[in-house]
Amino acid sequence: MVCVITRTINGPLTSLVKAIDASIVKNQKLKCFVVYLASDIGDGSEDLRQLAEKAGLKHIPLTIFDDAKGPGGYDIAPKADMTIMMWSGSKVKVNHAYLAGKFTEEQAGIVALEASKF
Repeated sequence: MVCVITRTINGPLTSLVKAIDASIVKNQKLKCFVVYLASDIGDGSEDLRQLAEKAGLKHIPLTIFDDAKGPGGYDIAPKADMTIMMWSGSKVKVNHAYLAGKFTEEQAGIVALEASKF
């Protein structure tokens, strides 16, 4: 399972989810979802619609959470612009947090490769 919790929708995020979506086609056991921490659900819905369209997503649900702290129990770093967690069973195996501007296209490729192995 791959969980992407983000406060920003940008090119590297689009690349990441597009790559993971393609990996899901090859590995039906791989699952992923995106949680967008948006202050305005209306604006967030449009942002997610555009993300789904640009990435051509078919297998990844996109959700909105209207609290900047993120969903309870996930312990999202308050300064993290994006948090990516991967788990198998009930054990978190990967937990990456990126400050604003630090999640790049290169990072997206690395994380996508990592996710494809789950």
